Amino acid sequence: MGHQGDNAQLGLHVIRALAALDAFDRKLFQRLTRRERRLPDLLLKRLSNTANRSLLWLGIASLMALFGGRRGRRAAVRGILAISVTSTLVNLPLKYLARRDRPRLRGSDRPLHVRMPVSFSFPSGHSASAFAFTAGIALEDARLLPAVLPLATAVAYSRVHLRVHYPLDVLVGALIGTGTGLASGAIEAAGRRWWESLAPVPERLRPRTNRLILVTSPNAARVAKLPRARVAMRQHGLTIEHELTVDRLAQLPSLLPSNGEPAPIVVAAGGDGTVGAVANLLVGTHATLGILPLGTSNDFARSIDIPMHIDAAVRLLARGPVRMVDAGRLITDSEPPRHFVHAAATGLNVEFARFATRADLRERLGRLTYAVAAALALRERPVFECEIRHSGGLERLRLVHLSIVNAPVFGGFLDLRIPTANPEDQMLHVMMIEHLPIRRLLRSALYPAIGLHRRIRGFRMLAVSQITVTPRKPMDVTLDGEVAGKIPGTFEVVPSALQVLAPLSVEHDEP
Repeated sequence: MGHQGDNAQLGLHVIRALAALDAFDRKLFQRLTRRERRLPDLLLKRLSNTANRSLLWLGIASLMALFGGRRGRRAAVRGILAISVTSTLVNLPLKYLARRDRPRLRGSDRPLHVRMPVSFSFPSGHSASAFAFTAGIALEDARLLPAVLPLATAVAYSRVHLRVHYPLDVLVGALIGTGTGLASGAIEAAGRRWWESLAPVPERLRPRTNRLILVTSPNAARVAKLPRARVAMRQHGLTIEHELTVDRLAQLPSLLPSNGEPAPIVVAAGGDGTVGAVANLLVGTHATLGILPLGTSNDFARSIDIPMHIDAAVRLLARGPVRMVDAGRLITDSEPPRHFVHAAATGLNVEFARFATRADLRERLGRLTYAVAAALALRERPVFECEIRHSGGLERLRLVHLSIVNAPVFGGFLDLRIPTANPEDQMLHVMMIEHLPIRRLLRSALYPAIGLHRRIRGFRMLAVSQITVTPRKPMDVTLDGEVAGKIPGTFEVVPSALQVLAPLSVEHDEP
């Protein structure tokens, strides 16, 4: 009885809160709509009608596709996809679940300037579509945001001003639209991978063997999915000939044939560290790399569009295609050359890696380990002095972080990207950050990721084929997230260094 009483009390509080919110919403509606404004009425009527059935956004998308080049076409596709998902979600289940009536006309009200829709009021489909389109295209090309966002806001406001929606309808619609717009990238990528899974792979791009060497990491975040992956491999006709843990990787070269026979596919089943360690041994060989993304971030896998779903990743191992990607190489005086596929870094990333790989933190924090490690690294922020030499000359700098990036995705499931970078452009992208306040440090990482090109004092990016870094004293460097060497040293790109099973990039699809 006690639990039932508590539940009833909680339900009563919820009902009262919703009633208070509804009363506030209606009062705000009356305040915003009580006065007649002839010119705004006329302009907002025309704008609102233009946005009916998303015709306004479809027209803008057409212009972007015609005159915006490849980037404009991609933005247009993403915007239209965002509208389609949002419109379906809002106009079918959500309106009928909420079943909120439209604002009622009173005798003293001025006449409506648009026809009252017959559908339910909550949430607003116009505002949802407007903000879905805006968020979708902004993720592809942030330069469009200043032009489109005011237009989307005006369309949303017009629905209140013309008295066909309450303010809360419009606000919630805008939030839903923004959310689906932000998710449109993942939806588009999933749709593309599904379509590619149905399309036949040309024979010349298919794997030459169904034999595998499986390299596993016992510490991978999703290692529990490995048994499921083994079952899927058998179902797809793949045979595991050898299996190694990553700490026994030195045995791998002896398992690769040296007589010209097709080498087994070497599958890195883990995160970026495992992939990088395997790739280091495969660069310059005829062996093909396969990836099962079982790590926490899987940034290199995301950079080359490896599916995060295990069954889809295994399907890729069985049918291809095979793709050539670049690698980076670190050359020092004291160690043999070492390759990386995602990124090399020193400064903040070394501090992060030290915290993130501590066994006691992993045991206590689990999935929160990376977030806590990032916070601890940001708190430390040690400054180092170094000289960098590249094609632009010699510079002397005081930095807290230096990254040499081959594959552009970072941030794991957030799927943040360095604009214009890809693992086939035969360039390394260098990120240099001076000692900055936390807020500017976060902006320095966020702006490039979302495509904004605003200059931040203390933050620079370069695109080079080779760069030499000489700190005042030797420093640890991470390669693909693992502390794996020291600098001074020279970083250089190795074009088309690695055969990897991955979906073909957009650039491959275009003439």
